[in-house]
Amino acid sequence: MMAALPQSDCRYVVYDHDFVTHDGRKTSKMYFISWMPSNATRHNKMAYSEMKQTVSTRFAGTFDVQAQESTDILLALGVLSREDLEEEDQEFEDDF
Repeated sequence: MMAALPQSDCRYVVYDHDFVTHDGRKTSKMYFISWMPSNATRHNKMAYSEMKQTVSTRFAGTFDVQAQESTDILLALGVLSREDLEEEDQEFEDDF
């Protein structure tokens, strides 16, 4: 899914995320993702923001995610944690 998202254009994504819980149960969650990268045009962002409520009502029961970059999605899905990001930042700082 991440590779299909354009880096300079907005999109809506409905994503069914399958995962295993901490106690070993298989489950899934549906997400409604508003992809609005920071380098998308203002006009495009405004149009997508304005239509979001109308579109998202068609997908009742989904978890709402607003994302400007891929890490926003990974954090929302639980694939990446804040601690993971902090460790990456620390590793980067150690290089200097």
